[in-house]
Amino acid sequence: GLGIPAEPLFRSDTPLKVEKMLVKHIPAEDLARAHHWLLLHGRYVCTSRKPHCDKCELSNICPKKIENSKLQ
Repeated sequence: GLGIPAEPLFRSDTPLKVEKMLVKHIPAEDLARAHHWLLLHGRYVCTSRKPHCDKCELSNICPKKIENSKLQ
C-alpha cells in the first residue's frame, strides 16, 4: 500500500525526519488524506492496549516487528 517499500522507514530520531521519509513515498494526491489514514490506523488498528496486528496492512514496516527495536 501507498508505495512504501518493505524495509522499515522508522529509523530516525525525530518526528520531522520520519515525516520527510514518509512524504517521499506518499503520492502528492494522497498526502492530505494520508494524515487522516495514519490517525485512523492508530485509533482503530494499532491501539496501545490491544493492537490488531493480524489486521494491520503495515506489519512489514512495523517498528514492533523490527529486530532490535526498542518497541518490541
